[in-house]
Amino acid sequence: MYSYTKILIKLLLLLALGEANAQYWVRSDITIADSDVLGGFNTELKIKINGNAIIDLSSTTDGNMNSGGRRQVVNNAFNGFFPSQVQFYDYISGASIAPPDGGGTNSCYPDGLGGSTTNNANTSNNLFLGPFGGNGGTYFGCDEIIASGPAQFFQVWRLNDLPQPDKPRCIDEAILLDPQNWGASIRRVLYSTNTMSTFESIEFIFLEPRSSYTVDLNSLPNLNTPGIVRFRLDYGNGVLSDIVTYTITSCSPEIVGQPETKQTTCNYSNDGEFTVTFDRPLDLDNGEQLTNIGVYSAGPDGVINTSDDVFTSASPPTASYTGSTYTYPNPLPAGEYILSYQATNASSDELSDPFVINNPPSLAYTITATDISCFEEDNGTITITIDPSYAGNTGSNPTYYYTINGGTPVTFDTHSTTINSLGVGVREIKVFDYKNCTERL
Repeated sequence: MYSYTKILIKLLLLLALGEANAQYWVRSDITIADSDVLGGFNTELKIKINGNAIIDLSSTTDGNMNSGGRRQVVNNAFNGFFPSQVQFYDYISGASIAPPDGGGTNSCYPDGLGGSTTNNANTSNNLFLGPFGGNGGTYFGCDEIIASGPAQFFQVWRLNDLPQPDKPRCIDEAILLDPQNWGASIRRVLYSTNTMSTFESIEFIFLEPRSSYTVDLNSLPNLNTPGIVRFRLDYGNGVLSDIVTYTITSCSPEIVGQPETKQTTCNYSNDGEFTVTFDRPLDLDNGEQLTNIGVYSAGPDGVINTSDDVFTSASPPTASYTGSTYTYPNPLPAGEYILSYQATNASSDELSDPFVINNPPSLAYTITATDISCFEEDNGTITITIDPSYAGNTGSNPTYYYTINGGTPVTFDTHSTTINSLGVGVREIKVFDYKNCTERL
């Protein structure tokens, strides 16, 4: 008994799921010729899908049609499986009918007299664009059935399911609802949140069907974060799409302005820093943090913000900050970077604009020695000259220092200084700027 019940429940579930996509749309504008053209004879045209007459242009008495012909316009959704065939039935009351060229007897019907024809046209997987027969044609019989003046069309397309979301969405995002139907089909958009018991309409019924609809999540009443929102499309005529469900999260804080950078200490050191200012503090009471923190730098092509950028994760990759500012925890060499981060429960990573960490000017100098004038004299000199194009870290008041054989530092404030009263000997001179940077050859 249990196994039969289980099979029955499964079968009912499959049937219910199958009905979700059992929908199609018909757009048609058909006019059949007026009775004057046909000499007052009766005419009929019916187009059926799944046994239902979507187009029904019938007359029961001679001369029942006006001089403009009989027209039927359809632009609606229908419940039912997308058809494998569309059936065309046409009829002209029994009489001899001249063909359009005026010569002889019309050969569309048996013996050249009136009658009826029924033709089945195969559809494709998702779309049918009805061909229309001419004299001796295959779908509408003879030319006399279809009025020659207005444009005629008959189109059927499958109404597709909405794609299910692949990730949560941030409350500041917009969601595109696009079933990718062949033609415009949406009459209205319905939504429901976890605080609502029923679906409600976002707008009134559209004057003309739409192909897609963009929802600004911030504009939806009754939507909280974190939360759930469900959408379905109203195609009209009692036809509704499947339901898609989105998880909505709060958004990551956004960076205000450009990051504040601090250049490396020396032109050869890797100790650059940067600090960013966010538009809001973290919600620390609810455990919000920054996650997936790291920086992108230029890859082999040497250009930032391209496909070969190199990502380096921060250590640690998760952090909190108080107030609205956050300082990156790891020292960086000079270069161009993009900060990447994500707040807890946010749906995607956020990226800063590119920014640059600079290095200071390099330090370059020359040393010139003057020998003593006589044996045992102590009048030798060494002159240190700073290259003004490579003056290192100078600040507002240039300060340098040198050491002799690693001894006590001696400062000087100009681009040149001379060490006097030197006797015979070998001396190692090293020069530094005020941040202890020296020349790198």
